[in-house]
Formats: sequence, C-alpha cells, structure tokens
Amino acid sequence: MKVYKLLIATIVASLGMITTTYAQAPTKGKAVGLRTSNFNNLDLTFSLMHKENKAIRFRAGGLNYNYHVDTKSSTGGLRLAVGFQRFKPINDKFSFQHGFEPAINFAFTAVQGLQQSNTSLALGYMLGFNYALNQNFNIYLETIPALYVNNNHYPSNPGLSTTYVGFNTSSQLIGLGATYNF
Repeated sequence: MKVYKLLIATIVASLGMITTTYAQAPTKGKAVGLRTSNFNNLDLTFSLMHKENKAIRFRAGGLNYNYHVDTKSSTGGLRLAVGFQRFKPINDKFSFQHGFEPAINFAFTAVQGLQQSNTSLALGYMLGFNYALNQNFNIYLETIPALYVNNNHYPSNPGLSTTYVGFNTSSQLIGLGATYNF
C-alpha cells in the first residue's frame, strides 16, 4: 500500500509541474497526432514544445463502452498520460526521444450483476525514434516500459479488493504514431 501511495504522490507532483514549469514557458510549437500499439489501441496526442528539443505530450486513449445484449454485460475504460519528452537530434530528419510519462487507466466490467472496477497508476519512461517526413508531419516508433500499481475493486462483493505492483514489458508498450506540427 505504501508503494501505491508513493506512485500517486509522484504522479500528482508530476502533474503539478505542468502548471508551474510548463505553463510559464513560451510555446515554440504544437502538434496533434494519433498513436497505436498492436494496431488495436488508438490514442490521441497533443504536444506543446516549451523549449527547443523539449515538449510535454498529453495522451488519451482506450475510451470505450460496450454493451452486450445477449449476456447483459457492459465494459468500458479510459487511459490518460502526460509525457515529458526530450529530443536528441541524430541528423536533419531523425531524432531520439525519451522522457518520463506518468499515466492512469480506468476500466470496469459488469456481467449479470457482478461488477469489477480497475484503476492502474503507472510511471513509464519513453524511448523512441522520431522521423520528420517534412516540416509539418512526423512519424515515430516508441516503447514505454513502466512500473505500475493496479487495484481491482469488486462493488458487488463488499470488502473484496486486490492490489498488485509490477513492471510492464508487454508488446502493447511498442507504439507507432504520426503527428502534425503547427
């Protein structure tokens, strides 16, 4: 439980840096984009360059809700992340990107009166490569290994809850994305 509280404090402190450090920095550019992992998860991204070769990226994805009539079940979820990116130019077109990315994920399932909710907090580190197709379009390939704390709560069974801590290294961490700079 101490690890869970420490991870929450780290994410809150990181989000606090956004309003103190990045909100005061001059904007050098913006970018919007799409990111996919395993070609079945789609995230929307929005980046703000705050200094040369440094950006903050907001990422939202996993937003879904499904209702299955035959089983009378429903599922849903949402994933949010904030990345603090740094770019190291390799040449005119390629750059190496890296930086911390705290994230939070919510999910729920309800099947015939049985309910489960899941909250996951993660502290990841982005590693990847960025390629400039032209002045406005970039593509990138990245991975975000992460330490996480996951809590499952069962509202239909009061008192039942599970929490576990881990290190995520699955293939879902590999992301391919494209951005439009403006």
